[in-house]
Parts: sequence; structure tokens; C-alpha cells
Amino acid sequence: MWLTETYDNILFAMNTHSFGGYFMWSPGAYIADGRVPLPRPPIGTEEYFFAASADILDRIKAYRGTVVHPGRTGPVIDVLYSAAGNSGDEHYYTDDLEGPDIYAWDFEVGADLWDGEEWESPGFFWPDFETEGFHQAMEFSNGWIGMMEVALEFSQDDQAPSSSINVDQRGWYSGPVDVVFTTSEAATIHYTLDMSKPTLDSPTLERDGLRDGAAPLEITETTVLRWFAVDETGNQEKPHRVRIKIRD
Repeated sequence: MWLTETYDNILFAMNTHSFGGYFMWSPGAYIADGRVPLPRPPIGTEEYFFAASADILDRIKAYRGTVVHPGRTGPVIDVLYSAAGNSGDEHYYTDDLEGPDIYAWDFEVGADLWDGEEWESPGFFWPDFETEGFHQAMEFSNGWIGMMEVALEFSQDDQAPSSSINVDQRGWYSGPVDVVFTTSEAATIHYTLDMSKPTLDSPTLERDGLRDGAAPLEITETTVLRWFAVDETGNQEKPHRVRIKIRD
């Protein structure tokens, strides 16, 4: 923790340890009574974690084909258990629990290997170094390089995202409309329904399940929908304005 507290320019971090074959991020803890978790990241942030993780996991796979099971990829509390006190949460959450302060992942080396016929365990906490331990170190070092590539891309990103919806404002609808948003990259949608110009303080889309992204926005009467997308680096597109017409 001293490192990130001393150098405030650190924006990405990775905790790598043995073993289990997990690839995780925040939230990593919950209160046992009622299973109340730390606040989940905004939808755009969680989508960014998944997108960045895909790049990092591809780097791991490139060494000898090792893949991390989808069921072991995601927020810690979704795929493992409450890991209260973990460094990922300590890095991610700011004092007011709104993040991310630092994009942090938890690696667990030791993913099962497929030999063409069945899954094989890689050797638990202390595998033989020559036949297995060295290769685990190399493939997950590849993952570290992938994280550095993600960080470099983040630092150079000055391109605003683009977004669109599935609604045609030229016609009329006979009943409620589910507006589905599509974005060119991981992004958060801010919108208004009262004709006011949306800002970063405007409402955002609700989550549609743990891993399903944003839920559709239901419009039940003729409404002027205004919105814009903002990516994780803060790039914003110009606001959109659509009048959705619904017959009474």
C-alpha cells in the first residue's frame, strides 16, 4: 500500500499470488449478515474491467494456451467469496467509496490445463519449478505486460465514444418502448427525460443483472430523450436528442 500512497500517478495495479486460476476485480468484500457488498462499479466501469481483462487474458493464453474459466473471471464476490481487506478494494475505492481510485485486479496463478482429453491440475501452491512453476510465472508475466498495454492505451485515449439507440423518431409507437443503447466502447450513459441538457450528474442506466450490462430504458409516453456517453478516461460525445412518440 505504501507504493500507491506514495506515488499518486499509479492508476493500474495487479496482485498476483498462488493458486486457483482466478482473475478478479472489485468489489471484493461483503458484510456477511445479509451479504451486503461494497458498491459495485458503475456499468461503464465494469464493462471496462471486462474489456481490459479480455486483453490481459489473451496475453496469458498466448504463452501456452492457458485460459481462465469464465466462472472464475469477474468481481471477487461473484466468483469466489468475501475477501475483506484485499489490496484490490483498497486500491479501487476512494474515501467516499466512489471509484475507481486505481483499476486493480487480483491474479491467482494455477489455472487447470486441458491436455486434449481432460483437465489437469497444475500442481497446487508449490508446483515443480522446472516442469510447471516456471511456465506459470511466464504466462502470468505475459498478463502483466497485457496490463501495461491496457494502461498505455488508457493514457493515450483522447477519442470520445459514440452511442446509438434502437428507436426511430420518425414514426409513432402504439405502446411503451424499451430503449436499448449501443456504445462503441465501454462507456456510461447519462440521460434526461425532462428536456434538460444531460450532465455528469444526470441519471445513468440501471444494471440488467450481474453480467448483462445496462437494462433497457422504458419509455411509456411521448418523451424527449437526451443523452451522451462518457468513457473511462473522461472523453464525452456530443449530446443526442430524440423525441419518442407514443400514441395515447
